[in-house]
Amino acid sequence: MKYDIVNASVIGKKHEEEEDVNQDFLKVDRLRNILLLSDGMGGHNSGEEASKTVIDKVYDQMIEAYRGLEEGDYKQENISNIIRDQIIPYANNFVYSAGSLPGKVIKAYENLKKIQSKHGDLDGLVSKALDNLGPISRQMKEYSKDVDQMGATLDACIIYNDIAHIGHVGNGRVYHINKHGTITKLTREHVDYGKANLPRLDETIVERGLGLTNYMGQKSDIPIDMYEIPLSVDDRLLFATDGLTHTVSESEMVVASRDMDEAVFNLLNFVENPGWMAEAYSRMKNTSLEEAQKYLGLRDDTSFILVKRLK
Repeated sequence: MKYDIVNASVIGKKHEEEEDVNQDFLKVDRLRNILLLSDGMGGHNSGEEASKTVIDKVYDQMIEAYRGLEEGDYKQENISNIIRDQIIPYANNFVYSAGSLPGKVIKAYENLKKIQSKHGDLDGLVSKALDNLGPISRQMKEYSKDVDQMGATLDACIIYNDIAHIGHVGNGRVYHINKHGTITKLTREHVDYGKANLPRLDETIVERGLGLTNYMGQKSDIPIDMYEIPLSVDDRLLFATDGLTHTVSESEMVVASRDMDEAVFNLLNFVENPGWMAEAYSRMKNTSLEEAQKYLGLRDDTSFILVKRLK
């Protein structure tokens, strides 16, 4: 079956003002229907490095999974397990290792100094090791400022035989919109909302101030959510980072995505000129609508992929 796919990724105002980079990264493989979206985080440019690393590593493995499906090495009923148990953990370990390496080097240097203090120089071996490791340790201390809390969100999808297999980590969102315009949020954000049961708009405003409880690179073993969604003719899937989900309401997403030729313009227009979300922010933060729109409009890096199943 054929699919119409459009996508966009733009830098947000807060990064533009800091002369920073777009920390989102996406990959669309229209031949294999592989769709990947990540939002990086961390000091300086490490967010960009994290999201790109995640996407590159996942994409390489997704190509292999597609080849396995085509050649009969994999059964489609097992592909979600492969994404959850092999592909995403493989990418996670790369980001986790990059973030944890400086601390390990610094700790090794400090341990050597303790050995020297307690047991002596051991025929000069400890001094030589400290001389070699010292410059590296100092470099790692500087590097650690960049990779502190380095991580990324991930939404990874392969559509095969009109079934979307979606792996999810973090607070990106994936929506299903059917031909009647009914929108359903498929994924759950990995944040702690507490016990409050808020309307969706209010919940999203609250989410802006919450940290992630789970993300790529947080630790060596992370929880991964999986979804399998059959797609009918005219169904749409919208993959979005929080730059879009924090500024555009679900009803506006439906309106903006009706015409695939205009969808990129429409969605970005809502991001730059928030409507319902600005009203909710104005009400909850006790500020004017104009101030809310100015604050929210394209504040964060914004990326999305919109997919429509054709006949």
